[in-house]
Amino acid sequence: MRKLVFIFALMAGWLCSMAAVPSYEDMSRMGIKELVDLGTAFLVKQNKPEQALMAFNLAAGKYRGGLTAEQKKECMRACYGQWLIYFNHFCNYQKAFGSIMRARDIGDDIHQEQPQVYLMAGNIFQTISEQNNDNRLMRRAYTYYNKACEIALAQKDEASVDISFSNLLTTAHALGAINDISALWRQYRSLSGAQHNARRTYNLGAYQVYALWAKHDYARALRVADRLISGTPDDPEHIRLLLNAYLNKANLLSESGRNAEANRLLDVPERLAGQSGLKDALLEIYELRAKLLTKMHQTQLANASQDRFLKLKDSLYISRQLSNIDEMQFGYDLKKKDERLQQEALKRRMFLQLAVVLVLVALLLTVMLCIIKKKNNRLKESNRQLYLKIRAQLKSEDTEQIVYHKYEEEISSLQQRFAGGAEMPKPKYKGSELSEDDKGKILAGIKKVMANKEEICSPEFSVIRLSTLAGYRPKDISEVIHDFYNCNFNVFLNEYRIKEACRRLAEDSVFKRLTVQGMANSVGFKSRSAFIAAFKRFAGLTPSEYIKISAQANVERAAS
Repeated sequence: MRKLVFIFALMAGWLCSMAAVPSYEDMSRMGIKELVDLGTAFLVKQNKPEQALMAFNLAAGKYRGGLTAEQKKECMRACYGQWLIYFNHFCNYQKAFGSIMRARDIGDDIHQEQPQVYLMAGNIFQTISEQNNDNRLMRRAYTYYNKACEIALAQKDEASVDISFSNLLTTAHALGAINDISALWRQYRSLSGAQHNARRTYNLGAYQVYALWAKHDYARALRVADRLISGTPDDPEHIRLLLNAYLNKANLLSESGRNAEANRLLDVPERLAGQSGLKDALLEIYELRAKLLTKMHQTQLANASQDRFLKLKDSLYISRQLSNIDEMQFGYDLKKKDERLQQEALKRRMFLQLAVVLVLVALLLTVMLCIIKKKNNRLKESNRQLYLKIRAQLKSEDTEQIVYHKYEEEISSLQQRFAGGAEMPKPKYKGSELSEDDKGKILAGIKKVMANKEEICSPEFSVIRLSTLAGYRPKDISEVIHDFYNCNFNVFLNEYRIKEACRRLAEDSVFKRLTVQGMANSVGFKSRSAFIAAFKRFAGLTPSEYIKISAQANVERAAS
């Protein structure tokens, strides 16, 4: 396998620091950036890809149209984290490709092309190509790396330029297309800072190696390769560059016919790859060693190296299958947790909706109660005004009655004066028609009789009884009542009886303790319902309301 991924170092720059290990439920409540930083800490510092994938999945799942540009960029970082785990730990290239396609869609949303998308896609196609010896996929990887370089150069993203150019060199050499990238190489060479950037220094030298190699100038290519080996550090960030320099030199030595020297050289990269745990690099070393030994006609050693190659390849395949099983179990566990969280979220939403409904109902009831209370207060005030109006009317009528009695006494005195011989005026009647003077006399007679409370409160009191006591015909009595009071006798009588009931309610404590039926009977009503109807018609209140307002008025008077 001839690939240069170099992604871990780049991702360390894209993703950030460590955090405590929270539960899945706690993680689901975190913000996007917090989740991405947590996933990076799990992956880079704690080597926990399952927990890291959980954090990245949650962060990427929070993507939606209403996020800010910075939040959407964090979602892209989460997609890159997904890719890194699916590609390097689970070897699930389908999901890895899906992750970078989601990152590309987010980049389109914020109108910014991402070189990392093309770089990661190239890694997938290059890996599959090397596993299946498929130049068509290698060509596709080459195209993606080329695109990544162009975008990174345009955006002045030098870190992405360095990584993309390293991978572009590998695929261009594998396709025999190193001369096709000469223009891009000149543009890359113009970048400053190579003396302080080991990766850039390596890339510039590697291009020279491949270009000389393509011209079969093996001697000069080997000299450049030696400079790369001596100038590339063997730290974790650059170990793959160093291994690639050794492999390039070994292949150059082999093509120069120096197979034994090439075989001895492979001891160094084999040791470095073993120490670093880079099994894909070991595979390439074992395969190359088997070829070299075959060329040297050392069949037994070549077979042994080939066996090591096949065993390691098989172990990697089994490991990948186990990783896929682990991923499936992990995915199942995540799904169950998601379902539980969704159920809890549904319960919370239902509870919130119920709470909102209850609050709205409470507010509605409060408003209704306020309206009812306001109306009730207005009604109470209206009833109070009616009560006061009735009391004022009764007081006025009582005063009028007193004046009438004085007037009557004066009339009686005049009659006594005329009794000695003076002649009193006689009433004149003209058939059924009454003069205004006659009507006044009849009205006075009516009022005199109606002032007799015992008479009017008798259930047997009638217009006949009134005419008898007043000394006028029933017809004339009814005519005067209609002319002066605009009602018939029964309404006229009921009003007098209700007024008397109001007086007794205000002044007689015994009367207040009677039932409504008892009150009705005491003022001449035979029916409780007739009494209530007449009381309501006259006073605008029921007897109970009148009693209650009267009691309140008495308390207020006592307090003042």
